[in-house]
Amino acid sequence: MVARFLILFYAMVSYAVFLVSFLYAVGFVDNYLVPKSIDVGRRSNLSEAIVIDLLLLGIFAIQQTSRTPSSLLRHENAHYEAFGPFRHSRGVMSKCARNALLKYDRSLNPHQ
Repeated sequence: MVARFLILFYAMVSYAVFLVSFLYAVGFVDNYLVPKSIDVGRRSNLSEAIVIDLLLLGIFAIQQTSRTPSSLLRHENAHYEAFGPFRHSRGVMSKCARNALLKYDRSLNPHQ
C-alpha cells in the first residue's frame, strides 16, 4: 500500500516538473515571462551549433533507445503494459533526459 502511494507521489512530482519545464519552454520560445529567451544570448558559429545539436540529438536517442524493452523492438505489436519491470522506467528516463538538458542550459548561462 505504501509503495503505491510512493509511486503516485513520484508520478505527481514528475508531472508537475514536466509541466513547469514545458511552460518554461513555451515562454523561452515566445519570449514571455522568462528571464532569458531564444532571442537573447551570444551568437555562435555554424560548426559549434551543429556539434551541440548532434550532442543533444544523441542524448535524446540514447534516452529513447534505453527505455524501449528489447522484446518490443522484436515484436512491434506487443503491448507495452505487459512488461512489469518497464512500467515505471519511462518516468525515470524522462527525468534523466530533462536533467541533462537543464544542466546543459545552466552550463551556457552559469549566472542563473
